[in-house]
Amino acid sequence: MFRASLSVALLVAATGMTYAQQQEIEWKQTINMPKGQNIPRDRADILGIELGDTYDEAKAKVQKLAAEGIQPKAKTMTPAERAVARMNGERSGPPPMREEKRIYNLKAPGANSSISVSYVQNIQMTRELPTPNGKLADSLTVQFSAPSSGHQVLGISRSVTYYDQKDQPLISETLAQLKQKMKFDPQSINAGTPKYRFQFNDGKPFTQTNPTLVSCVPRPDVNDTIYLKTINESGDCDALMEVNVQTGVSRDHASTLSFTLADNDRAKANLTADFAFINDYAKNLQQNTRGAPPKL
Repeated sequence: MFRASLSVALLVAATGMTYAQQQEIEWKQTINMPKGQNIPRDRADILGIELGDTYDEAKAKVQKLAAEGIQPKAKTMTPAERAVARMNGERSGPPPMREEKRIYNLKAPGANSSISVSYVQNIQMTRELPTPNGKLADSLTVQFSAPSSGHQVLGISRSVTYYDQKDQPLISETLAQLKQKMKFDPQSINAGTPKYRFQFNDGKPFTQTNPTLVSCVPRPDVNDTIYLKTINESGDCDALMEVNVQTGVSRDHASTLSFTLADNDRAKANLTADFAFINDYAKNLQQNTRGAPPKL
C-alpha cells in the first residue's frame, strides 16, 4: 500500500484567478502504476472500463457505450426552433458525452499574473436503454489523473434509474451477481437507505469490524495537495466498490442503483506525482524565463 507523503509549495492555487495565461504544458510521465495492483483485474471494472485504463482507452469504451443507447430522432428545425430547443434542454444528435477539464493556476509569491495548465479530469456520459416496459436512464462518470501519471482512470461511477416499476430489478439478485464477480460478501452499511461496500486491502478482500459511512471513502477527485493525506487515511481502504440503492415498489426492488468503483491507492500515488510535476514545472518556468533588460 502507498504511504509516501509530499509537501508541495503553494504554487498550485485555486482555480478562478484572474490574468491566467494558458500554456501548452509538455507533460512527462513520472509514474506508471500497473493495473491490478490494488484490486484484482477481473473485479476492477464497470461496463468494461477498468481502473488504470488510460484516457484514450477509457474514452473509446465510453463512446461505444454511448452508441448503444437509444438514438434520438433527427429533427428538422429552423435556427429559431433550435435556439428554443437548446434553452429548454432538448437534445438532438448522438447521445450526450462530455468532458470536464481540471485547471490549475500557477502563481509564484509576489507575481502579478498566473499561468494556467489543464487536462481532462473526467468524462461523463448519459444514455437511455430499452427495457421490456419502456426504457431506463444510465449515466456514467470516469475520473482521471493527469498525464504526468499516465492519465489513468482512478474511479468510475454509474447510476441506473428505472422509469417503470415493472422493470425494477431485485436488490437481492443484483447483490448476488456482484458477490459472484467480487468473490466475497459485501459489508452492509447503516445509512438510512441500503448501502453495500466491497473493500480491498493489499489487493485482497477486507472486512472492517464496524464499517461506517466514512470508514472507507472513494477519493478519486482530490484537487489540492492538502487533501492527499485524507485518501485512505486508515490504510486499509486501498480500493472499493460501493453500491447505493433507492428502493422501489418493495424493499427488495430498486428504482435506482448507483455503483462507485475507486482505486484509492492509485489515486494517492498518481495525484501525489501529478502535484509534484506541476509544482516543479512552475518552478522551472519561473527560473528559466528571462528576457533582456531594457536599455538604460
